[in-house]
Parts: sequence; structure tokens; C-alpha cells
Amino acid sequence: MKTYIFHGHACTHDLLVGSDWYIDDIRRHSSMYDSMIREILLDPSNCIVQFAQHPFVNPSETVLPMLIEELAGITITPTRYERYIVSTQLEEWEIIKSFNWANQHSTGATDTTQFVYKQHYTRVADVVSWSDFKRTIHALGCDTSADGADGFQTDIVDWPLKPPR
Repeated sequence: MKTYIFHGHACTHDLLVGSDWYIDDIRRHSSMYDSMIREILLDPSNCIVQFAQHPFVNPSETVLPMLIEELAGITITPTRYERYIVSTQLEEWEIIKSFNWANQHSTGATDTTQFVYKQHYTRVADVVSWSDFKRTIHALGCDTSADGADGFQTDIVDWPLKPPR
């Protein structure tokens, strides 16, 4: 049996799996999420499908039903994903920096009304400024140019720039 752990719907999943995902030749030219769906549907009787439970998952109530629909009703078991359950903002910042930012859609990546800001930046706002957060995700591969972020230096911020509260 092979276990597949989803971290949300397509965009969120592909962002959150970060460097944990082994990309072989088959997966190299498609999204990680789509590859997992295809593999599961090829042999559902040989799969365990789980939905990760951790603070970085998109809290939208539509995410899990969309996944169930795409998997044609295959049973999905919620599972606590320990690697992403941490206790400090500095630990959360390290996790955020491990995400696969090159897979993040650029539209809205640096918009304070969108998912990246609401779900990820606000978790670390006491230890990194918004401008340094944007600069870091840009350096990690997020194309922020659609948000007017051209000209960012490409330094990854490894230290807290704001004192913890």
C-alpha cells in the first residue's frame, strides 16, 4: 500500500509540500497534486489517502469536498501532520521558507487580501516584516512581478527582524 498525504487543493498542496516531494521523471512536467490524483485513480485499492491536518492548510470548507470529488469518492482520512505543528513563530518561519514557492501562482502572492498573507504571513508577523517576507518568497522562486514587486533584492531572511511580542 502506498500512502498519499494531501495538504489541500492543487495550488495549496503544491506550495506546502515544499522540498519533501521527490520529483521523478514522470512528475517533472506536471503539478505534484495532479500526479498524485492520477496515481491514486490508476490503482485506488493499493492506496491510503490522507488529508493533512496542520495550521498551514487552507481552512476553506470547500477544499476537502473538491478533493473527494476529484478522487471519485475514495475514502480520505484526516491525519495530524506533525512536521508542520510547531510552537514558535521562528519555527513557523523556517517551515514557510521550506515551501515550494516556485509553484505559487504570482497573482495575489503579495496581496494582503489573499491567502499567502492571511494564512502564512500573519503566522510570522511578529518575527519578520511584510516587506522581508515578500523579498524572501521572491528569492525562493515566487514570481511576485505580477504584484508590482519587481526589483526585490533576492536575500532570504534567516533571522527575526522584529522583536517578538
